[in-house]
Amino acid sequence: IGTLLVRKRFKDLIGFIFMGGSLIKIGGFIAITKFNDIEINKNVFLDFFIAYLICLILEVYYFSRILKSIN
Repeated sequence: IGTLLVRKRFKDLIGFIFMGGSLIKIGGFIAITKFNDIEINKNVFLDFFIAYLICLILEVYYFSRILKSIN
C-alpha cells in the first residue's frame, strides 16, 4: 500500500523501496523471535517461509506491473 502512495513521486526508487520493505519484514520477524526468546522449530519455520514466499511472489508480480505502468 505504501508503494502505491509513493510510486509517482519516487518512481526511480521503487525497486529500492521494495527491497527495503522486504528487509524490514525479515528483520522484524528475527527481532521479535530473538527478543522474546521464541524458539523456531522446523514446522514453524516452514509455515512462516511458505506464507512469506507466496506473498513475495505476489509482491514481485504487482511491483512489476507498477514498474511497467510507470514507463
